[in-house]
Amino acid sequence: MANALIMKMPFVKDVTHVGTTAAESFATSAGVCQDHTHVFLGCLRDQHIPARYVSGYLYDDTENHMASYAWAEVWLDGYWYTFDISNQLFQPSSHVYVAIGRDYLDTAPVRGVRMGGGYENLYSQVLVSRLS
Repeated sequence: MANALIMKMPFVKDVTHVGTTAAESFATSAGVCQDHTHVFLGCLRDQHIPARYVSGYLYDDTENHMASYAWAEVWLDGYWYTFDISNQLFQPSSHVYVAIGRDYLDTAPVRGVRMGGGYENLYSQVLVSRLS
């Protein structure tokens, strides 16, 4: 199913946004990691297979990934298994976990209400070091 999903919905940067639903991104036939994850979770939940949304970062020592990232985990035979649909990765060796929940709204990096005008800017930095 993971391969079929990426064939139906190839990764296309900026084609959707955080408010895009799984159904909308599936109908667009393109998406980003959060779209792939939401559609995959919908398919699993339709079959009553326990699954969860994971947000964080994807570590790559050859380039900087400043954007947050999303993937799914599926409960099978007593264990959580990683399904990174966008990159077709199935082991969490390069994934930096930040939050786990049912969907993006459960794991959003920033949430709240802001009142008033003015300029707003968010800066974040993730430093990953590997132990030898």
